[in-house]
Amino acid sequence: MRKKEKNMPWNVDTLSKNGFSKSMVNTKPEQVEVELEEVREQKHKTFMEKYEKQIKYFGMLRCWDDSQKYLSDNVHLVCKETANYLIIVMKFILEQAKSLKVDPRACFRQFFTKIKTADHQYMQGFNDEL
Repeated sequence: MRKKEKNMPWNVDTLSKNGFSKSMVNTKPEQVEVELEEVREQKHKTFMEKYEKQIKYFGMLRCWDDSQKYLSDNVHLVCKETANYLIIVMKFILEQAKSLKVDPRACFRQFFTKIKTADHQYMQGFNDEL
């Protein structure tokens, strides 16, 4: 038996052994249904109604430690709705700067003045965007 094994040619078939005793077949992952636009809008609207004050407060924090503590106390704010709200505020400031043809750092105060005085047309556009 040993002589027979010794005289066998060295190749993949004689040297290798099976490493696995069973075969695995990849299965097709379940398709995630795409949320309807209306459902997403409704979720966003209810989230904003519920947490708008907390998001505004978070947006005004300056210190990293304060931001971290606030988010750890309000974990529900770590989501895309919060990010969308904060981005929309910046987008409106940038659009206003573009329309006035000035640097955005020079006109952000005007944005907050319009929001505080509740310029009806401006607020309508802002709320529609949210």
